[in-house]
Amino acid sequence: MGVRRIGWARLPDEVVRAVGERLGGVPYTAADVQHAAASGVAALLTLPSGLVFVKGQHERTPAPSPTGAAVPAGAEASPWGPDWSPVDELDLEEAVNPYVPAGAPRVLWRLHTHGWHLLAFEGLPGRDAECAPGSPDLAPVAVALTELATVRAPFGLRLPTAWDRWGYYCSSDDD
Repeated sequence: MGVRRIGWARLPDEVVRAVGERLGGVPYTAADVQHAAASGVAALLTLPSGLVFVKGQHERTPAPSPTGAAVPAGAEASPWGPDWSPVDELDLEEAVNPYVPAGAPRVLWRLHTHGWHLLAFEGLPGRDAECAPGSPDLAPVAVALTELATVRAPFGLRLPTAWDRWGYYCSSDDD
């Protein structure tokens, strides 16, 4: 899903102050995260006590076209419908978080302030996995995916299928 990303430093001062208050007024530094899918802002905050990953969206407006192209009148911008917004994805992440495996980062808090919806998780140090053939990262990625595959969706919660989430990268012949 195409979402316009800004850096942490470009957040409104009121939002940065509200995050600082939520963190208890402790000093922190913020490093923008480049590969946080569908986030209007994503940063790893370093506090004296550890790391916090914060991602967020501005306003609850319908999602743009996943490819960035103009959405024709009457067409749906999102496979979830014309009213689905990137903030709804944050809601979904928060809802499923208690059900993910124990090793997954937990939601710490949610903050709605000055038009921004922010979700904070336990922060983890790391890097992007290298998934090229022969990479030593393949085995731990496979273990993580195997563990995630055992998680059952919470009753009554509609989760996107792989096609819902990434189908716009495929042609209609690929289904």
